Amino acid sequence: MPESADALLPQLAELWDQTLAWSPNERQQEQFEQLYRQVVRGECSA
Repeated sequence: MPESADALLPQLAELWDQTLAWSPNERQQEQFEQLYRQVVRGECSA
């Protein structure tokens, strides 16, 4: 895996805030992190 997957999440939060003026609440952030880890590990399928 390239750099830590978790390292990308703060960058996304900053991007959402800058472009959408939106920040996820704590629950949304937790769900996104869980989904992101599953995708990176290849555990999600269409």
